[in-house]
Formats: sequence, structure tokens, C-alpha cells
Amino acid sequence: MGAGTLTRDVDLPNPDAKRWLALAEKALAGGSFEEKLVSHTDDGIRIEPLSERSASAEPLVRTNPTLPWIVSQRVDDPDIARASAQALEDIAQGATGLSLVFEGAPNAFGYGLPPALPRFWAG
Repeated sequence: MGAGTLTRDVDLPNPDAKRWLALAEKALAGGSFEEKLVSHTDDGIRIEPLSERSASAEPLVRTNPTLPWIVSQRVDDPDIARASAQALEDIAQGATGLSLVFEGAPNAFGYGLPPALPRFWAG
């Protein structure tokens, strides 16, 4: 059973989709379109080999695209002097933001700045 048999009732308005289907039929050389090109999720949802973009699809804008990016550098060295020196070096080399990670934070991974930071800001 070829792709034409399975998709006879499907309207393919996109000429590229029609061309793709013709090439797929040729490549299958009599093989089953269903077995070779259609897959199913664990709960039986059919996944076609070719999907068209939704007509209502719009990009998700989470910020103003005209604003510059923030190049942020992670600061997590428990030694305040080293953390301060590293932060100053990062800023000198182009970082426009610092992500301060404190000890005990879920993303500290065994590192982190101590809670007392007066010396850190002194440079």
C-alpha cells in the first residue's frame, strides 16, 4: 500500500507537500507508508512524517527585541577576594551583568559566595 492509497482523501494545498509525497512514494518503492513513515506515541497518538505550520503561529516575545542582550557571568567562588577579582576581570572583558550565586542556593553545587559581601563590593 503506497502513500497515495493512504492519503487519497487528504487535501494537500501546499505544492511542496505534494512534491514531497510524490518523492516519498517513489522512495518507498511499494513499501507501506504507514509502517515506514508514520509513528505513534506510547498512548497511540499518530505522528505524521510531515507537519504544516499553524496559520495562527506567532513567536513568543518575552522581552523587548530592540534592547541589547545582557551577557551575564556567574560569580560563585567562596573566596571573596578571588570572586571580586574574577568579577572585575569579567566586566573588563565584556560582561554586562553578574549572576551572584550564594552558598546554600540550589544552583550553588557546593560553591557559592558567603552571606557577608561587604569586601566583595569594595573590589
